[in-house]
Amino acid sequence: MKQKGFFDLGYTMFQIDCGWFSKERAANGSMTYDKQTFPDGISPLSKYAISQGMQWGMYTGATPYQCMPDYVEDWPASQYHEKADALQFAGWNTVYVKADNCFGPDDTLVQRYTNLSNALRDVGINGMMVCEWALPANGDVDPAVWTKPIATSWRVAADIARGWDSVFRITNEAIHVMLQGNSGPGHYGDMDLLEVGNPGMTQSQQATHFAIWAMFKSALMISTNVVDMPSETQSILSNTGLIAINQDDLGAPVRLIQRYPDYDVYAGPLSGGDMAVLIVDQSGKGGNYYLDFNSLNVSRADVHDLIANREWHYFSNWFAKLQPYGSSALRLTNIQAYTPPAVRYNYVEGSSGVLDNGARLVDCSACSSGKAAGYVGGKQSDGGGSVTFTGIKTSKATQNIKINYINCEIIYPNESGPNARGARISVNGANSVNILFPVSGYSWTASVLPDFLVELTGFSTSEPNNITITGIPNGVPNTSGYAPNIAGISILA
Repeated sequence: MKQKGFFDLGYTMFQIDCGWFSKERAANGSMTYDKQTFPDGISPLSKYAISQGMQWGMYTGATPYQCMPDYVEDWPASQYHEKADALQFAGWNTVYVKADNCFGPDDTLVQRYTNLSNALRDVGINGMMVCEWALPANGDVDPAVWTKPIATSWRVAADIARGWDSVFRITNEAIHVMLQGNSGPGHYGDMDLLEVGNPGMTQSQQATHFAIWAMFKSALMISTNVVDMPSETQSILSNTGLIAINQDDLGAPVRLIQRYPDYDVYAGPLSGGDMAVLIVDQSGKGGNYYLDFNSLNVSRADVHDLIANREWHYFSNWFAKLQPYGSSALRLTNIQAYTPPAVRYNYVEGSSGVLDNGARLVDCSACSSGKAAGYVGGKQSDGGGSVTFTGIKTSKATQNIKINYINCEIIYPNESGPNARGARISVNGANSVNILFPVSGYSWTASVLPDFLVELTGFSTSEPNNITITGIPNGVPNTSGYAPNIAGISILA
């Protein structure tokens, strides 16, 4: 890593992950290393890494047993031995511990991790990542909330796996975390290890994967063979512009600005008044995408293309020609602000819509009416249940409507799916668009994600309009087939 320049780029944490331990504990009660894998022990490795300018990280579980591929209760973890294990980690000059969650009952989640956190802090180890696969506590308490007092980071989703589907799944669960401001200095959402350099993704997908992780401010943990790393992989992992955004002093992740049928737009602030912008193709086909900087409250700016490493000056918009699942990663500098004109929206409760084909009202404590439109969609060829909002008057034929919705259909370990629900939205029975709505939180009655923008066209400015929301015909693969619960919509007056 030193020869390839990774130390100089800021890759300074060396972490031993799952599998380092023995089935037997040491005489002092602590975990100890597997002598076949580490014949000289952990200490010489940690000392060498530290002598080369790195920090040392270890792995354990806040449970009685460790996560191992055979998934049997044979490998001791740290529950009930927190103090002894913390002392052992401190003896190896550990500064960061990844704490997993296999074989741990959900009703003890918070207490188990609190006990381990206290033991680690007592010996001076302040860095701990709660690898709980985004499990809520007490039914629906967001892990961003319950982990904050006890950890410096937490896992925003289930483990990463090979392939683009896994990247998309994790991104969709991280979006609400960033939109709600729950990740930042002292408590960052962790999106898991980087799969850059491993089989399963094209070069474009790997570059986009790295850009998303960097701009969401996730830890950038290399998990591929560094010795035999091809130049293309090294180039992606060595992108100084993206690393600078990841390590920016402000520590603010980008947020989803808008999801279109074919692509996503993200943006977020950087120190010094700069802005990070990311455009991601989600169609799998590639295409030419246009971004008006006014949508970011920017009039003009200088643009640094972080992937092409080129600069342009005094731009008011951006055209991105993207490969399938490719991305355009930008840093805007010398920004001239844009103040959008004042507009008025009319809000319509989801419970006021006309329900058809199996859709029905469901409880929603976060809705002013106490109800939302639920069971919209399904896996029927006609899109299933629907909710239609009638008599809508507006002054603009093409516009972004705002949708307040709930989606808590979350993928946990050993499951597959996108962490998104699909909806087909049409105006006056035509001009339909298919949109994937990411996870909004963990409570089906309270986790409303507000003001999700959807661009629609075909409105009449002289006659009342209808907006219909239904499922995507036959459903999104590996989901229930339902659309999100609709709490309400806002339309330009």
